[in-house]
Amino acid sequence: HFEKLMHVQAGAIAAYARGYQALGDPSLLLDARRIAGYLDRFLSGPDGGFWVSQDADVGAHDQKTRFVDGHVYYQLDNAGRRALGLPRTDQHVYPTENGLAIAALCALYEASHDEEVLKRARTAADLVLKTHVDADGSVRREAVVAAGQKGPPMRHLLDAAAFGYGVARLAEVTQAGPYREAAGRIARNLLKSFADKRSGRLYITTPDPAAAGVFARRTQPFAHNVAAARFLLAVSRVTGDGSLRRRATQLLAQAATPGGVTGEGRLIGEFLLTLDEAGVLLL
Repeated sequence: HFEKLMHVQAGAIAAYARGYQALGDPSLLLDARRIAGYLDRFLSGPDGGFWVSQDADVGAHDQKTRFVDGHVYYQLDNAGRRALGLPRTDQHVYPTENGLAIAALCALYEASHDEEVLKRARTAADLVLKTHVDADGSVRREAVVAAGQKGPPMRHLLDAAAFGYGVARLAEVTQAGPYREAAGRIARNLLKSFADKRSGRLYITTPDPAAAGVFARRTQPFAHNVAAARFLLAVSRVTGDGSLRRRATQLLAQAATPGGVTGEGRLIGEFLLTLDEAGVLLL
């Protein structure tokens, strides 16, 4: 399948960059740079934000355009593909995807010391902080509240956790106070807005005032709680706030219970990375 998803691209950049730091193989750094270059060419908006994805095929969303299956399209060379057009990109600017890209570029910067890579990460972070983050640290999915919407919009845990992690990583690599302060605000709001006071776990969303019946039921997914724990650990590192580290380790302990990972073993990689950042010894 040829769809290009931001979370896959960002994960690959970070993995190759970390691999280069661990092994010193220059081909790993080259691959990380090449993927980052793809983001610049195809998943970047004119304002500096990162887009969500690129389709697998050409013409899948336009009946006036010839449809070309990805299996055919990607057998062609670059000139042949360009002649047929480009697969459509989803040009939404969401906090989750931007946070993942920013954190990945921070990893690439640590491996390459390329100031242009860091500049690109900062451009995206500055945009999303301005357009999607309120003064109290709440992170919104859409930049503009829909006309006529009653009450505050529903917010998503992963938006706060992923974008907050990207900002915290920027604070780590730049030592810039504004990023450190923004990450702290997002962390405090996350714990205030998403926590289940009974279990201690975090809900996937804030309450949706328009939802009814089964759609009003909020879950506490393993992967989203792990992402939040990773974010809180990063904020603890840059702020020295030990309470955030304790809250993160609590989330990890709850996620490690048999019920916490049921049906979600495929997502264990992020859990292991978060344990690594927490300094937990894996035997």
